[in-house]
Amino acid sequence: MSKPLSPVEQFNKRAIREVMKEPLPILETSTIEIASAKLSASPSEMVEVVDNQGKLVGVATKTSIMKAMLERGSQKNEKITTKATYTQPLTIKDTQIVAEAIFLMNTNRVDKLPVVNDNGVLVGTISRKDLLDEVGSYLRFSL
Repeated sequence: MSKPLSPVEQFNKRAIREVMKEPLPILETSTIEIASAKLSASPSEMVEVVDNQGKLVGVATKTSIMKAMLERGSQKNEKITTKATYTQPLTIKDTQIVAEAIFLMNTNRVDKLPVVNDNGVLVGTISRKDLLDEVGSYLRFSL
């Protein structure tokens, strides 16, 4: 007979969709100024860039936006995808488990991942802070 899973082991096996947060998307046609304003009004360090169907096309960080705004010749009304978007971001699917998110974040030294469904549509985000908050809550109610 196998030993029952600990609360942490149970938490690690939860699907990402159970713990993900709402994303902070902007359309790929948005300007650097719009992205900057959206990030300024948020504690997040990253916005997800999506197409008209909601498919993730990239991410823009506070740093990439700041660099684009400071670059000579850049215009604040320039499209976000022109200068400030990373077009091949690391992602995780909503069906994957928490342990995989932790592994991806640790291996790639990132603090936040966009969450996509099987069609590549952005459905959420997951961050280290989210995971720590969730595991804390989970343990409080499981012990």
